[in-house]
Order: sequence, then structure tokens, then C-alpha cells
Amino acid sequence: RTPDTLRNTVGQYLIDLSKDARVAGDGSDRRTLVSERWGAVLEGMEGSARKLAGNIGTHLVSYEPVSFAEAVNARAALAAKSVGQEALLEKLQQKETELINIKSTGNAQGAPTLLVMDEATLTGAGDMARVTSFGASLGARMVLQGDIKQHESVAAGRSFWQAQQAGMNTSHLVETRRFDHATPQVKESLALIGEQRFGAAVAALDRVEVSAGRLATEVASIYVKSHKELAERGVENPSVGVVALTNRDRKDVNVAIHEALKAEGKISSQDFTKMHLDDPKLTEASRRFVDVLRSNKVDALVFSKSYREISVNKGDMVRVIAYDVDRNRVTVETPAGKRIEFDPQRQDFFKPYVMERRDYSAGDQVQARAVIKLDSPSKGKHIEGGPKKIDNGTRGTIVSLDKDNTVIEWGADRVRTVLTNDQVRSIDHAYARTSYLEQGATNNRELLAISNTGAKIVDRQAIYVALSRAKDNTILVTSDFKSLVSNADEYKPKTTALGELSTPELSKDTSFSRSIKQEPTIEPSREVERPAPIQVPEKTKTNDLSR
Repeated sequence: RTPDTLRNTVGQYLIDLSKDARVAGDGSDRRTLVSERWGAVLEGMEGSARKLAGNIGTHLVSYEPVSFAEAVNARAALAAKSVGQEALLEKLQQKETELINIKSTGNAQGAPTLLVMDEATLTGAGDMARVTSFGASLGARMVLQGDIKQHESVAAGRSFWQAQQAGMNTSHLVETRRFDHATPQVKESLALIGEQRFGAAVAALDRVEVSAGRLATEVASIYVKSHKELAERGVENPSVGVVALTNRDRKDVNVAIHEALKAEGKISSQDFTKMHLDDPKLTEASRRFVDVLRSNKVDALVFSKSYREISVNKGDMVRVIAYDVDRNRVTVETPAGKRIEFDPQRQDFFKPYVMERRDYSAGDQVQARAVIKLDSPSKGKHIEGGPKKIDNGTRGTIVSLDKDNTVIEWGADRVRTVLTNDQVRSIDHAYARTSYLEQGATNNRELLAISNTGAKIVDRQAIYVALSRAKDNTILVTSDFKSLVSNADEYKPKTTALGELSTPELSKDTSFSRSIKQEPTIEPSREVERPAPIQVPEKTKTNDLSR
């Protein structure tokens, strides 16, 4: 026997002896042989001995003897437990590997990552830096995709162009299949744009010339007719976009299309009037001055920070009661009905708005004009597994509405939300959009609505956006065709302070040929001459739809 076995046997013997002694009796027989006094003493000593034997036996025993069958079962259970632990350890190691892969490559498999950023020309320098840094942390191959003929970055700088100048490998897309089935007029316009002849490209489009007061109603009429025509040709869910160059034109066209759709029975005939917060597009610096706020007719402010000293909280909308230009003070009324006065140069974390009315009907197309949070009943609610917010720019369709709530289905997934009247202030009709918002869109047909004002501020970026959205046809509706064609070749470059300091001569020479040199081209050394101004065709032009 091994020492362990001997020790276990002795220990078990002592434990058994202790148990047997307990069963033997209570010592009454021994008390008959000796006096009661001595019997009690002997019984106590025997009990102590039994307890000591049991303690020693328990200390010596390291395992309890079992039968052969019990030993086999125990061994099998131990083996199964060991296998389970090994499987668990293997899963843990697999998850650790996947986590390392995600951190290093962006995916659990550890495969190389391709990160594509679309509409790079619309991205500011800050966002571009964040996205490219994220790609670098994954060891990913980055593809920046953008259109150099669209509007340049509004947020900051010209990061897409600057990345190319810094040595980024660049490929130029010279043909797209979007226009395979476009009308001859659209194909001709695109060819002229390729030759940098934007005025001629505008003149090649189908067009309708109207008086200044009939622009919106004419666009609405063509919008309804275009939907009918596309549907009759078998186009499923036809899309018709409208590009306007000014916010005033955009709003007028939206109202006209809303009324035209009601008249056609395409949306409900019952209107509900809701308030809308219209953004006057003031800079952070300018909105600190009361005179600027008053001249832009700002009558509502939404605070993005809490100010205890004036009793407003983050997210509160206050109504403007009065302006004091001399003291640069604004008097407002809080949601609780309290009137307060503050200095916009000190409490400057707010956004100014102009309160306007909008008439909505069930079936109307709408768009979020700001981020709409849905995290509490007072801020709208999400239903049927909807999101916790609606991103700025998301398009949707009004399903139903009443005086208190508006039910909207958003995007292609038709996510449904119920918005309160406070949240509805951040939506607007989505039939017409400015050329900035229309960038990146693809429609079956596009309408270009250019008023007298729009014809004066038009430039080649806006023309390119409008002419390159439609797969079928682009129709121009304008009240000042001559000025439009004359100004279509204007180039208004996006400048930066760094660019002005490093290359001041660029700000002095804004000629067409100079601006072309700033853009990346396939043959950078090739000079592009400014085309001669085109002759404005008379109203006898064959593609004049007004006839």
C-alpha cells in the first residue's frame, strides 16, 4: 500500500470506530457494575475518545472509498467536465481573436477592409480627418468618391481637392450608365458640360419660359404631369425632383405642388396647419448682434445650452418679444411664460429661427430639416421598433395627422414615428430642394425652377447638379432665360483662410481658365480656354415646351 492509501485506511477505521461506538448504547450497563459517579466519569472519557478518534480520522482521510461503479461514473463525469472547460476555453480564445481582428481590421474575420466615403466633395475638413484617421487605424484601403463639378464643401475647406493635391492616387470617371436612357437633350447638355460650356448646356434643355408670378404654379403642373407620364410608361414608383436656387423659390414651389396634388386627389384634401422653424442661415458671429437678428425677422430661439442665470434649459425654444438694438439685448418669453432679457453676445449658444406656417395633408412628402430626437413622450415617440432619432435630411411620407400628432413613415424601410407638434416644427415639404440638398440624388425626371433672382445667382456648380440628377429628362422652367444662360458659366470657388494665405494670387484671378486649373484634371498641364459667350436663342427654339 502507498502511504496515502494507508493513511486513508487508518483514518476511515477511526471514523467507523467512532460511529460504531455511538450506536453501542448509552452506558447504562456499565453503570450497574460501578457506582453512578464513576460510571458517569467513564462515559465522559469514552465520549471524548470517540470524538478525538473521529477528528483524527477525518483529518487523515483524503478520499472516501467508493464502489467500482461509482468510481467509473465519477471518472466519466470528470472527463466530461474537462472537455466542457476545454470547449469553453476554445470559444474564449476565438472571441479574443475576433476582438483583436475588429480592432485592427474592422471585421471579425481579419479580412482586409475597404472603406468607401461617398460625396467627398460635400465633406468638411474636420469630418474628412476623422474618417481617414479611422480608416488608418483599421489598416483599411480608403476610397474617397466625389464629383468635382458639384458644390464644394460648405462645412470647411476643400478637403477632397486638397487630398488629391497631397498625392492621393486619383482616378477620373468620365462616363456613367445613369444616362443610358436619357433624352437626346439631356445627353447633349451633358456633353456640353464636358466641354465646360454650361450656358450652352442650359440652352440645350427642354424648357418652359413663364412670367415671374407663374413660376411655382407652372412647376407644380409639370410635376403632376411628369408623374402621370412616367407611371403610364410603366415606371414603378416614379421619382420627380425639383431643384430651386433660393429658399424662397423652394418654399413657393412646395406650396404649389402641395395644392396641385390635393386637386388631383393624390393626397388628402384635409389640411392641418402646423408651425415650422425656418432657418435664416446666420453665422455664429452674426447672430450675436441684435440688429442682425431683427433684420432677418428672427422671432424664435432654440438654446443648445442651459443658462441658469436667465432660467433657460438646453433644448428650450423661446419666443422673441422685443429687440433693444442700442443695448444689444433681446427680450424673450420662456416655455413657462416668463419674460427674460439677455445679451446674445454672452448667452450665445442658441440657433435663431423664423416661425412660419405649413399646411400638411396625409400623403405629403416631407423631410427632416434638423435632427429629431425621439427619446421621451414630450419629444415624440418611436413605435414598431423605430429609431431613437431621425437624422437631418431624412425623407418621409405623412401617414396620418390630427391637431396634436403627426404619423410619418421614414425612408425606404418605412420606419414609422409619431411626432408631437413641437417636433413637427423641424420638418418641411420635400418636393422641391435647393441644389445643395439635391446633390447625390437620382430621379427619373428633374425640374429646374429658376426665378429672376435665381438666374442672377446661378453658377456652374448649381447647373451641373441640376442637369445630372435625372435618368430620363431634365426640364427647365424659368422666368429669366437670358440672364440664366449668361450667368451659367460663372465659377464661384470655395476658399479657405489657409489657401488665401499660401496662394494669395488665386483670390485675385477668378477668371474661368484660372479656376479650371484649380480643379484636378486628367492632364494637369493642358490649358483650358474660356469659351466664347453663346448666343441666347430666341423663343422659336424647337425644344421650347412653352409652345
